[in-house]
Amino acid sequence: MADNEDKTEYQSQKKLEQSREKGELPRSQELGTFVVFTVFLIYFSSTGTLWFESIGALISEMLRFDQYLGLNRENLVDFLTLPVIHIAKLVAPLLLVILVVSPLVSLCQTGFNIARDKLAPDWSRLDPVAGFQRIFSLRQVIEGLKSTIKVGLFGWLAWTAVASRLDRIIAIGTLDLRDQINLLMDVSLAIGIRIAILMAVLAVADLGYQWWEFIKRMRMSHQEMKEEAKERDGNPLIKQRQRSLAMQAARQRMMAEVPKASVVVMNPTHFAVALRYDSAKAPAPIVVAKGQDEIALRIKKLALDSGVPVVENKPLARALHRKSKVGKMIPNEFFRAVAEVLAFVYMLKRKGKKSNGVMKQPASMMRHQVAARA
Repeated sequence: MADNEDKTEYQSQKKLEQSREKGELPRSQELGTFVVFTVFLIYFSSTGTLWFESIGALISEMLRFDQYLGLNRENLVDFLTLPVIHIAKLVAPLLLVILVVSPLVSLCQTGFNIARDKLAPDWSRLDPVAGFQRIFSLRQVIEGLKSTIKVGLFGWLAWTAVASRLDRIIAIGTLDLRDQINLLMDVSLAIGIRIAILMAVLAVADLGYQWWEFIKRMRMSHQEMKEEAKERDGNPLIKQRQRSLAMQAARQRMMAEVPKASVVVMNPTHFAVALRYDSAKAPAPIVVAKGQDEIALRIKKLALDSGVPVVENKPLARALHRKSKVGKMIPNEFFRAVAEVLAFVYMLKRKGKKSNGVMKQPASMMRHQVAARA
């Protein structure tokens, strides 16, 4: 009871698909019974006279004294197959229609669905203890009570049909054969129509109950929703670990590119951006690495150890870190400011000066500093 009270969430698509794979779909047996009975009733009402005539012809044929009075080896087979042939001619059309209609009713309720789990043998059903538990379970008791009530209602409806025609039924012996047949058909159809109406009511009620019970059974608790989301999306701890490893690998690849950089622009401890310029590969410098705080210090140390010039330009470093992407060319707005940094670095190389630490770009070569800060 507590579990049912906790299941307040609507069913997920995954649970509905699992239920479909198992064949656990809302299906009303009462609806199928009603449709089949209605087909039979329509067939009987349209061919009722033919039924009685066929039965009469069969009795007349079997009581022919000239042919079956003396049964022998030659006519015994004909005598035995005669009723089978007559009944088959009468019932075959009805059976064919039922064989088509019955699967259609089930198909309309559940759609085309092959439950693979139902095809596999369930050896647990051979357990006698479990079998007795199923037989004497509360569900079976309720089904038994429902069947008893239905039989009682059917009997009461049949009696109402007979009671309204009781005088004619008592006097049936005074009627000729044709009137007797018509009276029997009238009583049979009256009983059938009453039963069909009751079965229609039961079918609608049972179909509604099956859907209500199915939706209730498919509801999920908040914990089940969380577990399903964890199963679908993966364990958050594992995903976090995977993201951490991916970021670590990306950072290692980025750091491996720092020694190949043309210059590192710093601020001087908070931001660092490593740029590589090769006019043969790209028309503008490419950002090979960037970082903040601890990562910036690591980029700085690796650049100094590798002999890569490190230039301090606070506004440019901050702006490049904010607007540029690793592996991409610098934005157009920084072309001139970065060109001034590269010109400063190339000038030092031409003069043969080696940097032993962070170099400050002269103010005279920072004409586009305002543009960089913007």
